[in-house]
Amino acid sequence: MRRPGAGRVRRRAAVDGGGGWSDSATRVGGVSTRPGSANSETRGSRPPIAVRAAAALVGLQGLVGVGFAGYLMLNTGAGAQGMGAMLGEGGMFLLLGAALLAVAAGLVRGRFWARTPAIVVQLLLLPVAYSLLVPSRQILAGAITAIVVLATLLLLLSPPARTWAMPDGATLGMGVWLAGIFLLVVYRLAGALLLHRCRRSSSRLQDDERETMAASIGTDLGMTRRVDIRVSHSCQVPATWGTWRPVVMLPAAALDWPQEWLESALRHEMGHVRNYDHLKRLAAFLTCAFYWPNPLVWLAAKQLQLAQEEASDNLVLRVGVSPQAYAIQLIELIRSTASRGLLSIPAVAMARPSTLEGRLSAILDDTRNRAGADRRLIMAGTGLAAVLGLALGAVQLRAAEPAAVSPPTPSTAKPGVALIQHKLDSIIIDKVHFNKADVGEVLQFLTVKSKELDPDKEGINFVLRVFTPTPENHVHREVSITLENVPLADLLDYVTQQTNLKWSIQDNAVYFAPAGNPSPEKSPGTPSRE
Repeated sequence: MRRPGAGRVRRRAAVDGGGGWSDSATRVGGVSTRPGSANSETRGSRPPIAVRAAAALVGLQGLVGVGFAGYLMLNTGAGAQGMGAMLGEGGMFLLLGAALLAVAAGLVRGRFWARTPAIVVQLLLLPVAYSLLVPSRQILAGAITAIVVLATLLLLLSPPARTWAMPDGATLGMGVWLAGIFLLVVYRLAGALLLHRCRRSSSRLQDDERETMAASIGTDLGMTRRVDIRVSHSCQVPATWGTWRPVVMLPAAALDWPQEWLESALRHEMGHVRNYDHLKRLAAFLTCAFYWPNPLVWLAAKQLQLAQEEASDNLVLRVGVSPQAYAIQLIELIRSTASRGLLSIPAVAMARPSTLEGRLSAILDDTRNRAGADRRLIMAGTGLAAVLGLALGAVQLRAAEPAAVSPPTPSTAKPGVALIQHKLDSIIIDKVHFNKADVGEVLQFLTVKSKELDPDKEGINFVLRVFTPTPENHVHREVSITLENVPLADLLDYVTQQTNLKWSIQDNAVYFAPAGNPSPEKSPGTPSRE
């Protein structure tokens, strides 16, 4: 029968030979469910429309990532350094795009684990959208990114998507984790706002001698990108940010520095630009936000910052700058910001207190090798680490949802009561029509249909216990029901109402017995219906 209206499914059933229209409502695990209600429609093996629409948007993001990776790889620079950097960046975007496509495929196939990484990616893309809109002033790209990200978040956080993906009582831990990610993203956006204000209040460096010095340093470092060098009164130390339109911000006091100090500061910051350190720190922040409860991730991010600073320090020391004089310059920069506080912006600053001690030890170590590592080996190692990280992340995500992703096989292991109950609640049969069908045929149909609709193609075993007929346990063998979009658990209730049977879950199957018989022994908490 067709559903009359958008509210609920109604059934036409023959009970004890009678017929007529009646509404049916049951309770599954303490939650009222009706055929056709929001709960029954969204917890099915097929994801709701909101999840499928979100999967399309996530897949679009993945295709953009893969396409951009191809663009970077096809437009590598002529020099070895430029080629290594561009290939490395292209490989990173290729991995990210492939991961997003895998998440989109998981959403389309109804894999519950795919919803969490999809939400996290959207939260982490919010700072990217803001950076495109404000600091980079790429209005069209930023607007499209923001619209896609917000639309995907709304779809994935909609009531149908939440009901489909998250079992009852399992939302507290997820909420705490997502709240932590949200707070970190807000903190990053606040820093980006300060960064925008700093740039807006700055002025472009207009000094021929200093501009020539900066151009010479860029040529010496093998850079092909144009760097916007600016001066600001609100910035106390040299800093850089931006990937496609990099900016090097100098404090206003730098115009009065000795030439050696200014040259060291420009070489240090332009070394960060050449190595794409701002983009790498953004990737580190995204990783920390995703795994924020893990202190080892934050420790690794701090070590990454220290390694980046030491690499830029080596670029300065390799041209003959005295280690003692360079160390004094860093100490003076930190001292000049002590009374006013270091600018809290997501930029790569030349001196920060958190890394100063380790940097000074490395700068004054005469035995340290100042030669740079082969950039192609670094990019290869980074790509390998990213692949291993994605693989470990996939293993963790699948382990977090054993019932939805990799349940045990009924033929070789006992699925357990919780797994069978989950399948009964989640599998939805689109249409059922029985006309005086024998109850044995009905149970055989349910066994076949559950295997067909189960995403893992394992299904559920339905067993009618052998019993001796008595007046107390008389069973009506005929079943006449017509239903649409009904959860399997509700369908079992309809069958028992007509047959004087009761059902219960026992280890590896759903068993039916006459309602007048005493229930077989079962473990505490085993669901049963009469």
